[in-house]
Amino acid sequence: MPKNNNQQVPVQNPTQQPAATPRVPQPVYGIQVNHCKNPNCENFEVPVPNASTYGDNPYTIVATGAKLPAARCNSCKETFGLKSNQGVFEEAYRVLAETYGTASCPNAECSNHRVTTFVKGAYQSFGKTSAGACRFMCNACKKTFSVKPKDRNPIALQKQSDKNRMILSMLVNKMPMRRICEAADVHPQVLYNRIDFLHGQAVAFLSERERRIPDIEISRLYIGVDRQDQLINWSRRKDKRNVTISSAAAADNETGYVFAMLPNFDPEPDPSAVEAEHRALGDDKTGACFRRHARLWLRQDYDAAVAASQKVAGKGTLPSEIAASYATAETRPDVESSEFVVKEDMLPERGMLVHSEYSLYGFFVALNKLFANVEKVRFFLDQDSGMRAACLSAFRGRISEGSCDAFYVRISKDMTIDEKQKILRKAEAEFAMEAEANPKLDEKAVKLLMLKNRIAAAQTIGPWKDRWVFHPLPNISEPE
Repeated sequence: MPKNNNQQVPVQNPTQQPAATPRVPQPVYGIQVNHCKNPNCENFEVPVPNASTYGDNPYTIVATGAKLPAARCNSCKETFGLKSNQGVFEEAYRVLAETYGTASCPNAECSNHRVTTFVKGAYQSFGKTSAGACRFMCNACKKTFSVKPKDRNPIALQKQSDKNRMILSMLVNKMPMRRICEAADVHPQVLYNRIDFLHGQAVAFLSERERRIPDIEISRLYIGVDRQDQLINWSRRKDKRNVTISSAAAADNETGYVFAMLPNFDPEPDPSAVEAEHRALGDDKTGACFRRHARLWLRQDYDAAVAASQKVAGKGTLPSEIAASYATAETRPDVESSEFVVKEDMLPERGMLVHSEYSLYGFFVALNKLFANVEKVRFFLDQDSGMRAACLSAFRGRISEGSCDAFYVRISKDMTIDEKQKILRKAEAEFAMEAEANPKLDEKAVKLLMLKNRIAAAQTIGPWKDRWVFHPLPNISEPE
């Protein structure tokens, strides 16, 4: 997205698609992720052109697998799978909708469905209800709907509202739900209603404050980005496979504030309806990036991924593990797709899982919007090819101008306590030697000097020639 403090969340329908299938996916509302992801390449910010030209064409269209069109950069020879910009926009929209509010046109077929009331021009005021709720008329489908007024008491119609604090405390302390019902003396349906109520209050509180973030002038942000998997228990006794949901989160390294957290699960799509539309449109016969629902996991794709999955792991020294991660990425049909689907997992019965690469692209596009007024942002990323591509694409303009940096971070995790202590003693001895050799430098200056020496001795690992610097001052929890 452009670096514009006054930029609004797009009004158009996130479900629109071009009438004709182009040679490559077209940009959607300024989003274009189909370009070389190598920052040192002359094509880093150059999108794959739609026209098939000869001679000086920066890319060649190739295929990395069945119905997986890709582009090869003719300058640096990097190959990347083509992505649906529409799917990326829809994922970014999911993140921004939480920030800008969730009230929108309830008509699922409307172009303003999921476009919030904070978007200028999408709706017009239409009076109030007898209960005092604000009414809006959608400028697209002309349907009206109401939004609870901000000054309305949210617990006005609740019975046993005095137990909300107790229920919230027990929920955040992970008390079993059956035990909560007993301790608070409430019916299970009351508990479920309170969970929905508390979630709505939390979202409203968060959006009221985070809506101001793009307008706040911030000089520096150091953002740690990682993913975490959550296992959702089986819902039917005859099928005890789990649903694995992967969430990407971005947290400020200094304060711990989490700017965004996006699970690769969209609760709104109906799986059976999406599968039917997929077949009706003939998307099962076209490239994955041109599908209407390119971002969503469909049954046939999921079953194929399970059949093709195999465990690949690199063990040994930290450099060998890093190299093994690069090698594993290169063996995938789409280098940016880092999902590992196994037969022990299953698709959810309600809602749909989102392909990890689309979830990550949308995640970083949304962060770019939130950080519009940050002078300098620096990312620390898990070693994940999909995360690398998404970050370098969403922030490519800022990376080129020098206002954004991105670092991979990898830590040895399989060491014994004796191995950790040995590395720690070695690092302490090296620091003592450096301090003795530079008696005029204080402790901070000596540490900086050691780090500069490590940077000068950086190792180049992987096909993209990423430079890895080994930290000179480890601790017992992060020994290497």
